[in-house]
Amino acid sequence: MTLDEELNAVSAGIASAMLFESDDENKEFEVNKSAKYNAGKFIEKIHRQKLSGTLPSSEYKRLLGKILQVLSDNTGCAEDLEILEMVLDRLHEKGIIDTKTYKDLVSGSSAGRWF
Repeated sequence: MTLDEELNAVSAGIASAMLFESDDENKEFEVNKSAKYNAGKFIEKIHRQKLSGTLPSSEYKRLLGKILQVLSDNTGCAEDLEILEMVLDRLHEKGIIDTKTYKDLVSGSSAGRWF
């Protein structure tokens, strides 16, 4: 699977999770969180490839921008924001994103209107 195909699969997983409904709110949260964690894993993967030299920096920036946009576009409520922050916390701790990017993503998300 190419990185673009993987990106599309992760994006589709998030879209599906956003439509998932259950009588069990915890199940809904876990499905949403799992899909968005897959986006975080994808970001970690492309970051490792960039560092190893197997992914050109320009391609890394393109893929990173797309997946971050998917995450931002699918953050519209407090629960989504909580999950986004969990994903971003991990990426920030690993040095993959900086504080400015973190803040821009949170404030630029659909839930950012509450700040």
